[in-house]
Amino acid sequence: MNNEELARAINECIGERSSIEIYLGLKNQQLRKGNFIENTQQQIKNLFISELQNKIINVENSIVNFSSADERGNVIYQYDLELTEKMHIFELVNNAENNIERFSFQVDGINNIAYFLIIIGVADHQVTIYKQLASVNVYKKNSGFFIRETDNQFTQIEDDFLRIVPGVDLIYINNELYIKNLDVIEKAFDIHNVIITSARTQIDMISQYNLVENIDCLSSELSDISFARKLSKISQTSPVLGHIENQNIISFTQNHPILRKVFKYSDDGTKIKLTSKKSKRLFIKLLNDDYLTSNLTNIYYDSLAKDPVEQ
Repeated sequence: MNNEELARAINECIGERSSIEIYLGLKNQQLRKGNFIENTQQQIKNLFISELQNKIINVENSIVNFSSADERGNVIYQYDLELTEKMHIFELVNNAENNIERFSFQVDGINNIAYFLIIIGVADHQVTIYKQLASVNVYKKNSGFFIRETDNQFTQIEDDFLRIVPGVDLIYINNELYIKNLDVIEKAFDIHNVIITSARTQIDMISQYNLVENIDCLSSELSDISFARKLSKISQTSPVLGHIENQNIISFTQNHPILRKVFKYSDDGTKIKLTSKKSKRLFIKLLNDDYLTSNLTNIYYDSLAKDPVEQ
């Protein structure tokens, strides 16, 4: 979906007749159904509907594949890699046949809550919001002296309590997962192995084009998850690899004011040698065609977003 289609799909879920269900994800990977009083539940619904409107519906976001994630702003990433085991929580809470236990303050405990799953919708249109619970929003009764007002007097709060703050980390809608917070998806869903496995496959694919003399050097950078993610889909998404002849690619790098200072070349000049971390990162940007030149000013640019202009 593009941004307009995503906004339209969410709008279908958040009308006046929409209802809400709240699930609590525990640190032991179990799910519990939240038992909120009606008034509180409605206030939470309104809070997150406003968040969807302010951060997604009313914002011109770009929709980009997760495997192509970069540092641009106002972007939502559509997850396009293999689902991990932890990602099946979205299917679990959206299946009415699954009987999920209610949260127990005595057995489960507030301190064991890791995230919220908030389902808002009507009939056949539902959106699921994943919101990580930050540790700073869990207040333990033995970590300080908390007070509140009662009958114009200060009184002590005797129990642990939570602070629910607005925010959307992930969205699950129409059986697709969309990401607003890259840190959450990478840290909470065990996707490192998925990304690295895909990246290794891409290294094998790149090697078939005989463009890089020391292709194995890319493997040494896979512990950097950002690098691995950008590499993970390169052979399918690159407008350069397999589309531009190797000699033309090399000639471009030799005439580029930055690349010619960083890249080395084989003795016969037919392959690129990547001899530093910087050269490996610039090589990935090269395959993504991130180096552009203005036809008007002849100025060279390093461009993250390259949304095609419609003819």
